[in-house]
Amino acid sequence: MQVHSVWTAGIRDRLIAAGLAGGNVERDRSMPTMNDALPMCLIAVVDDKAVADRDPRAGIPRFNHTCELVIEHRDKADTGPALRQKLYAAGQLILGTVLADLSWSGIVDGNDPLEGIARVDVAYDIPPDGEAEMGRVVVTLYLLHATSWSPVATDDFALASIGVDTGGDAPEIGATFPVPVV
Repeated sequence: MQVHSVWTAGIRDRLIAAGLAGGNVERDRSMPTMNDALPMCLIAVVDDKAVADRDPRAGIPRFNHTCELVIEHRDKADTGPALRQKLYAAGQLILGTVLADLSWSGIVDGNDPLEGIARVDVAYDIPPDGEAEMGRVVVTLYLLHATSWSPVATDDFALASIGVDTGGDAPEIGATFPVPVV
């Protein structure tokens, strides 16, 4: 969905401006597996669940979405306490940057369908002291938005047909005539 690209690009630009990961912030790609590529931050939409806004058997299709947007920051340090401190600072920077100014979503000028943030999860993955000193903080935003899908008219409505089904073997009665353009 195009809205996902707008959100991830907006968040990426703000995190780079805030100095997260030394500007090494990417969208929609895999995380590095080597320590020398760290620090690194990845932003991606991992799920978008849509539920019918009203009776799904009537009217145009309308949905309320919960979009799961994940911001994962990986870093390394020489000691466990130093790693914990770096990851906590990165998590706070992400939250402060993303939640304090929602202009990344287009809400300010009203052009984006973002209706709100339903939930925020923050998880830290830090190895026990003495093991490889590489860890991550994962911030997950549950974004609410709505979509509707208007029907596509495949007829130009230039002709109208009216008919009566007489039933049985009798011929049908009907007429076709042009519709005036107004």
